[in-house]
Amino acid sequence: MIKYYLVDNAFKPESEEKRAVVTQVRNFTFKEVVDQVNREGGVLITSETETAIRNLFSTILGNARRGFGFTSPYFTIQHSIKGTFDNEDDSFDYERHDILINVGGGALFRKRRELVIEMQKVGAPDEPRPIARKVFDKKTKSNNTYITAGGVAELKGGLLKIYDTEDPNQGIFLTRMADQEVFRVDYYYKNRPSFIEFDIPEGIGAGMFMLEVRSAAYKGSTSIRTGNLNVELESLA
Repeated sequence: MIKYYLVDNAFKPESEEKRAVVTQVRNFTFKEVVDQVNREGGVLITSETETAIRNLFSTILGNARRGFGFTSPYFTIQHSIKGTFDNEDDSFDYERHDILINVGGGALFRKRRELVIEMQKVGAPDEPRPIARKVFDKKTKSNNTYITAGGVAELKGGLLKIYDTEDPNQGIFLTRMADQEVFRVDYYYKNRPSFIEFDIPEGIGAGMFMLEVRSAAYKGSTSIRTGNLNVELESLA
């Protein structure tokens, strides 16, 4: 059985189109497959089966390392070169180019109409949310205590990156506790998954504030995740 869930199609952000993500896949280990072979009527004992399979793949790998491909009904191996060449006279250079070994499904796996697998659609898991751990106010040199209106602050944590700083639904937001007025940060000096440096809005005034990060799950996504700093910050206007 293959379980899957649907997410936004990042290549068509304006569309309602979705794409599937396979989840909860059961992966068999080498030893488990050897045990399956023996249970299905193999004439060799477990150690002999394991040795035979290892020798098979060792030979295929050895051939690939010498530049030979492999073809079978089960899988194929072909080589390709990664990198660009300056002109027609340029040649392969191990400093600038890489050799890739590409493994693909053989004819038996390419017969899609014969590949009938039970499918189950499941709900999408909760997306990881931004984690705001610490705000450092540069003027007061304090952590998780003060913010200075018009000053610069640093936010540290995880999954913080704002993928579209022009999107009014994304960014760092400061909510004044007294009246719940929300102020959005307009300028970012650094915008990374674990670190954001930003300007604190000048017009926030004095008071106690809560900080919230709102960001898309990934570039092009319309799904907004939120994360809060679990302490109140005092504004020194």
